[in-house]
Amino acid sequence: MPLPINISDLLRGAPVEWERLEFKEGWNPLAVLHTLCAFANDFHNLGGGYVVVGVAEVGGQPVLPPVGLGTAEMDAIQKEVLNLGHSAMQPQYHPIIVPAVVKGKQVLVLWAPGGQTRPYKAKLGLVKDAKDYGYFMTRLPVHPQARAAAGRPNRSQVTPDGTGEGARSESGSESRSEWWRMRPEWRSEWGLQSVHDRIMAAISAAPLARSEIANAIGHKSITGALRRALAELVAAGWVELTVPAKPNSRLQKYRTTGKGRS
Repeated sequence: MPLPINISDLLRGAPVEWERLEFKEGWNPLAVLHTLCAFANDFHNLGGGYVVVGVAEVGGQPVLPPVGLGTAEMDAIQKEVLNLGHSAMQPQYHPIIVPAVVKGKQVLVLWAPGGQTRPYKAKLGLVKDAKDYGYFMTRLPVHPQARAAAGRPNRSQVTPDGTGEGARSESGSESRSEWWRMRPEWRSEWGLQSVHDRIMAAISAAPLARSEIANAIGHKSITGALRRALAELVAAGWVELTVPAKPNSRLQKYRTTGKGRS
């Protein structure tokens, strides 16, 4: 199915509010799942939203020409999006997947209109046997001046009560959503969708081993970037080891320290 708008116009944000657009330089399945869930819930009845994979973002604006995706990566992502809609969202939900070429680079556009069986909930983690779900919605500013003051709003905020303040899993536990970004101690270079940011999102629901973190943030293996980011987060006091006396234990996992939650 073709997109209802031209891809070039979409990247300029001309026919669609910026709050209904999200750009991903690379594939991050958990982050994309939560964004799709928010767009599918379409709390404000704006017509859902679009996720463009293969395009970097700076300050909420797309960076062109795009980074792009390889052909094999395009195929793999499309299959994983279908699987996520089947196994990680309730009720099941499948966005419209549209491959496109922008300035000679392949990108993938996920068009997520408001679903017919709202509300939707999505898994809070993608590790094996993950069972906790959360409801996601798009949070919009109510006035242009508010938008300027608040910056680009988070489009995949977990909000059980519509306030944007927290998340409630199906097991009944509560946690702050993306709380680390709100703390002044969080380093500016660890921006939205950085490896550090994605690690925090992955382990906020439950402690994870390094291999599980790699899988959750879309890395095919335990990369050097992942190792460095984990070490920096531990050194800064944001993350701790579950078996601190034995750093190389095969049972080792990483969890948030709760720094700044109070």
